[in-house]
Amino acid sequence: MFPNKVHVVSYENLLRQPKIEVSEILKFLGVNSDENIVRQIVEQNTFAKNEKSSGDNSFFRKGIDGDWVNYFSDENKELYKKIAGDELIKLSYEKDLNW
Repeated sequence: MFPNKVHVVSYENLLRQPKIEVSEILKFLGVNSDENIVRQIVEQNTFAKNEKSSGDNSFFRKGIDGDWVNYFSDENKELYKKIAGDELIKLSYEKDLNW
């Protein structure tokens, strides 16, 4: 592996096309991306499955695109802008820092 190589994974793409995204991740890592392995990975890591197994103390929320707005306070939002705002713009998650 090359330390300067990066594979960007969009959470939204993982939601829309999980098998394709998982397959691409496995290929990037240089590991077996056989269709059966990809299917098993996707099936074993759904929000519904993990939420049930974690119970009331679940780390998982809903797994919905954009749901963060229901959890971030204004203070959280400002801190996140300071830490990652420029990256969010570079990755096209935001147009500018006015969110």
